[in-house]
Parts: sequence; C-alpha cells; structure tokens
Amino acid sequence: MQTNRKCACSYSCPPSDPKLEPPPQAKNSGPKAVDFVCEDDVKRAIARGEKIYVNARTIITPSARDLGQSSEIFAKRN
Repeated sequence: MQTNRKCACSYSCPPSDPKLEPPPQAKNSGPKAVDFVCEDDVKRAIARGEKIYVNARTIITPSARDLGQSSEIFAKRN
C-alpha cells in the first residue's frame, strides 16, 4: 500500500514504497551520556538536583570525579 507523503523539503515528492523504507530506529529512552565533565558541571548538577550521565568514554576531571562520587551525582549509561 502506497501513501502519498510530502518530504521534509516541502516539495511534492512521489509516493514512497514502504518496502524500500529503512526500519524505524529504536528510540533511545533517557538522556545521553556526556563527553566531558569538569568540576563546575558537577557543582551545577548538585545545585539543580540533577544527575550527570556518563559512559566508559566520558572524560571526567579528577576534581569532578572526587566531588561527583561523594555526591553520587554520576549515573552510568551504555
């Protein structure tokens, strides 16, 4: 079954074939891990009552790690 869709470019594109469309991406639930964390980031998160999401590739400065671990501010993401 073909549907008449308009593409994002606002031009009237021909109907698409659903068999040729890529599968829908799995929705990533939750926040994304950050790339870098400094001490100011941790202080800001503490003041706001937020968590900082990190993964194995996140760079965390030593002072941020000390403050964040004592405050339990870091949350691990895959």
